[in-house]
Amino acid sequence: MGGAMNLLTRWPMRWTLPLFLNGGLLLVMVVALIVFRQSALDRLEYDSQTALLRDLAALNDELHQAGPQVAPLRLLEWNLKGMAGSSRWREAVVVDPSGRILLSLHTPLLGQRIEAALPVPSTAFPPLGPDLLQTRFSSPYLLGALAVSLGDSSVGRLLVVEDLSTVRGTVLSEVERQVLYGSIPLLLLGWGMWWLLHRAVAPRMNLLRSAEAQLAAGDYSVQLKLSGQDELARMGRAFDVLVEHLGRERARAQEQEDLLVTILEHSPIMVFLKDEQGRYLLGNRVLAEQAGIEPGALIGKVDRQLWSQSVWQVLEEHDRQTLAAGSPQVFEEVLGHNGGRRTYLTVRFPLDGDREGGARLGGVGTDITRRLSLEGELHRKDELLACLAFTAEQFLLADPWGARVAVVLEHLGQAAEAPQVYLYSEAPPLMHFWRMGEGMSSRHVALDGLGLRWWKGALCHEGVLIRDRIHFTPSEWAVLEPHGIESLLLVPIATAQGWWGFLGLASGAPRRWRAGEIEALQAHAGLIGAVVARHDATRDLAHSENRFRAVFEQSGIGMVVTARDGRFLAVNPAFAGMLGYTPQQMVGWTFLAITHPEDSAMNFELYRRFIAGEIDDYTLEKRYLGRDGRTVWARLVVRRLREEGEGVVLALIEDITTQKEMAQALEQAEARYRNIIATSNEGFVVVDPGLRIVEVNDAMLRILGYRRHEVLGKRAIRYTAKEHWGLLRYWRRHPDQIPQREIEMTAWHRQGHTVELLLSISPLHQEGRLEGYVAFASDLSQRKRVDQAILAAKVFERTSEAVVITDGDANIVDVNAAWERVTGYRREEVVGQNPRIMRSGRHDATFYQKMWRALLEEGRWEGEIWDRRKDGREYPKHLVIDAVRGESGAVTHYVGIFTDITQAKAREETLHRMAHRDHLTGLPNRGLFLDRLEQAMQRTRRSAEPFALLFLDLDGFKGINDRLGHRVGDEVLIEVARRLTGIVRQSDTVCRLGGDEFTVLLGEVEGGSGGNRSPRKSWSPWPNRSPPRWGSNI
Repeated sequence: MGGAMNLLTRWPMRWTLPLFLNGGLLLVMVVALIVFRQSALDRLEYDSQTALLRDLAALNDELHQAGPQVAPLRLLEWNLKGMAGSSRWREAVVVDPSGRILLSLHTPLLGQRIEAALPVPSTAFPPLGPDLLQTRFSSPYLLGALAVSLGDSSVGRLLVVEDLSTVRGTVLSEVERQVLYGSIPLLLLGWGMWWLLHRAVAPRMNLLRSAEAQLAAGDYSVQLKLSGQDELARMGRAFDVLVEHLGRERARAQEQEDLLVTILEHSPIMVFLKDEQGRYLLGNRVLAEQAGIEPGALIGKVDRQLWSQSVWQVLEEHDRQTLAAGSPQVFEEVLGHNGGRRTYLTVRFPLDGDREGGARLGGVGTDITRRLSLEGELHRKDELLACLAFTAEQFLLADPWGARVAVVLEHLGQAAEAPQVYLYSEAPPLMHFWRMGEGMSSRHVALDGLGLRWWKGALCHEGVLIRDRIHFTPSEWAVLEPHGIESLLLVPIATAQGWWGFLGLASGAPRRWRAGEIEALQAHAGLIGAVVARHDATRDLAHSENRFRAVFEQSGIGMVVTARDGRFLAVNPAFAGMLGYTPQQMVGWTFLAITHPEDSAMNFELYRRFIAGEIDDYTLEKRYLGRDGRTVWARLVVRRLREEGEGVVLALIEDITTQKEMAQALEQAEARYRNIIATSNEGFVVVDPGLRIVEVNDAMLRILGYRRHEVLGKRAIRYTAKEHWGLLRYWRRHPDQIPQREIEMTAWHRQGHTVELLLSISPLHQEGRLEGYVAFASDLSQRKRVDQAILAAKVFERTSEAVVITDGDANIVDVNAAWERVTGYRREEVVGQNPRIMRSGRHDATFYQKMWRALLEEGRWEGEIWDRRKDGREYPKHLVIDAVRGESGAVTHYVGIFTDITQAKAREETLHRMAHRDHLTGLPNRGLFLDRLEQAMQRTRRSAEPFALLFLDLDGFKGINDRLGHRVGDEVLIEVARRLTGIVRQSDTVCRLGGDEFTVLLGEVEGGSGGNRSPRKSWSPWPNRSPPRWGSNI
């Protein structure tokens, strides 16, 4: 330091000033070179980043406008390629949130990853560091990022790299040339301007940072790399960004302002702003309409100029309260003028004092006039509904209901705020009316007498009648004026029988009756009508029940009231006496308990369908069981009595036992008559008045040789000999001349020969009209042959053998006394019957076919047969039947002679049993066993089917005999025989060979064609596999 000072002191002064001057100039030139160089670089970098910012903004707009119609990655690729062709970009890539590269324009980077994943572009990007991009692209480079939707919730980033090396070299050369050839004054001037501008733009740096922060918070962001300290460049760059940003913000603000004005003008909500003096700065159409002026005329006015005193005083007070509270306040305010007042629910709120325009208070209001009106209407309806409930309670609990009319009318008048209430009934004509302050009164008065008969027609037709003073007729005014009525509301009261009266409200002043009041009054009228109808129905029901009870108790027809499950709830004396019980005994029974078993299923099914609603009623003829066991026929009619309650069915029961017995007797008589006619040996024919045959029996057909279809519908004269035609025509014209005795006539046989008939003809009349003729005919030659046969049969009348004679159709003609004694039947019971009534059922159809074949072919059959006596006991007999033939060779009679061989059969059975059965156990003995063994062996030889033979003896049987005696031993043998017989089939044979030895013969065992049993099967007569222990008391 000291050396330097010595040097300066020794340096000539003439060189000192130039040296310092040249050094200063050199220093200025170096500084100017550095400043201008950095300024040029910053400007270049700013221009490039501004262009990049605009390109990214345009790309972002296109992506948002395209929407989901185009794949975002494909659209991004198209736009990037277009932008890269007109820019200095070296590369553009798209990466996903994990750093994986999804798209690259020039360099093959697809699928590779960036080491440091980029954050979502909501803040400024940090430097990437030495990653993939810095490795491939030498510095300096620009990095921009754009949030890109990849079609899902993830966010990708767009990275753009721009090479500035060439441009920077060109700019540096130009700067150096300007510095080298520039003048020092210009450099000094530039330095001074730079210093002044630096002082001037320092406050603007905050604006630049604010702009960068706003951009970073948007859809896209740019990281600006600033390497210089040129404040001028920073200011210019900030101004460019802010001007562009503010221009967009101003346009957006204008759009929002226009939208706000439109909303305010068309909004149904009242909106306003006031200054500190209460002058309106803003007011929309709703407020202006309530004030009765145009919206523009509101500005500058105060509430005193717009509203009446009662209104503006309230509004000013509300303003003071809001400003004093310093927070939003809610008020109900009535705005408008007389005749057009509306109620608003207004929210008033204070504003900041330094707000532009001086606004201090704002407010919004909603019209609640309709809501308040509805609330009042609902409140009135609630009161009327409560009154309706009170009316229902009073009328339904009161007996009689008319005792509570005064209380109900008073309550209704108070609820409807009507000073007068009227209740009119036509039968009898009675007017009940209640007046506020006077109370209740009634008067007998008729509408006809008041000249108001037309009210009934109007009420019945319209359903409501509203009358006011200006609409009153003279007759109405004459009646209503004394009562001070100027407005009237009437509704009709109706029951099931029609018009009953009316219910009305009246007012002493003109009144507009609301819909809710009309509906409530109609509801009251309907309720009164229902109460009246219920009272009438209760009264009628009581009368009806009394009448029903009288009929029920005194009716001669049985009547029963039953529950749904068929239990008797009430039984009248007629039905109880019909079955021999008392009504009290039968209550609680069911119909099935006294129904004949054969009718129970049918009766139950009909009752089930009736209860299920499938049928409304049913009629049935059925049988009941009386107390004494007799059967009672009845016609049952079931009707539904009522749906509710327990009793639902009314049954009417008519005793038709006598009718049934008569009908049954008539039916039996008719059946007997038809059977007699059908089985009679005498011919029978019925003809109509025109002598056409309508009915004929088999005997008549047999006599004449025709079939039934050949004669029905044909004239009888066709089959009569010609000499009788005149007589038949005469009888046809004079039926009263027909002789009441038998006459002989000649008829033609189908084979062409004549037949002598003995006829008995009688006319048929019904209700005085001739319906036809009936004739009985006998073949005279046949009768002679029958007489001869009977005569021959009587030869045996006194013999011990039974004799029966039948006709050619095997119908019994006569029997002798021995036959009656053996069979138990009387002669009159069997004449005309077929002997098959005595069949025992022991013989099959083949047996009888052989019998009849022998009779028809040989004329005789003889053999043993089992028949049944009248008491049901079966017996064997030895029977001989002979066929008796006539001259034509046809069988005319059969004669049967038989002997009862019951005792002989019993003796034979006893002998057979003694010879073939064991006397103790009843099992086949050794002889019968050998016989059946031989049969089994022969059957095996024929069919090759094996059989099994088992031999058994009883272990310890000797000890039983020795200890307990032979009686116990016999009982053991009998029990073993019983059990062995019970475990084999009927076709098998169990035999006792002697002592305790048994043998069993089994057929159809395994190995045969159809057997399925094995003789090796383990079986025992003892079910529990162990023999019983015999005691002394067995």
